[in-house]
Amino acid sequence: MTLYKNKYRSETHRLAGRDYSQEGIYFITICCEGKICFLGEIQENTMILNDWGKIVEEEILLSVEKRTDWIFHQWVIMPNHLHFLIEIVDTHIVDTHIVDTHIVDTHIVDTHIVDTHIVDTHCSAYLQQQQQQQQKQSILHRKPRSISSFVAIFKSKTTKKIREMIGNPEQKVWQNNYHDHIVRNQESFDKIYNYIENNPLMWRKDTFFM
Repeated sequence: MTLYKNKYRSETHRLAGRDYSQEGIYFITICCEGKICFLGEIQENTMILNDWGKIVEEEILLSVEKRTDWIFHQWVIMPNHLHFLIEIVDTHIVDTHIVDTHIVDTHIVDTHIVDTHIVDTHCSAYLQQQQQQQQKQSILHRKPRSISSFVAIFKSKTTKKIREMIGNPEQKVWQNNYHDHIVRNQESFDKIYNYIENNPLMWRKDTFFM
């Protein structure tokens, strides 16, 4: 799989109630802060990575290697944004993790409910358990191996490495949000795939060109 000259992603309009860890194909765009060309430049229709861009490329390759239940069909690093065409193939592990944790936590809470009816001194322990349960639910709101989890981790790791490299702990690299689109058919897949692949060639006509 060639993973350098096809990659990119920008912003998103997430569907209400959509589980973005479900199996499916997603077109993702991540933009640099202020759409500034932090990552390199296009020369003769080819993306030339600078030091920041090389850090980003390294993290993408690590993501491809680690996320074995995802297929990175296409991705591209552009001067001020990234595009990805990602397929989530198998979410069984993710769903099992979420369900099992919920079952265990519910069992613990139910046990404390019974205890509080018997012994009043257990009330404080029960309230503490409720708080812990709420915290866990908050943490699980962003599911492991979901699109949002991937983007958050990717941004965090690349930002940290870039800040360390330039010696500026306040440097912003990425815009706060990202763009996504659910690919629903083969025609749409082919169109997006070709768009990503040819993105460097069409740079001066690109929406993100600055």
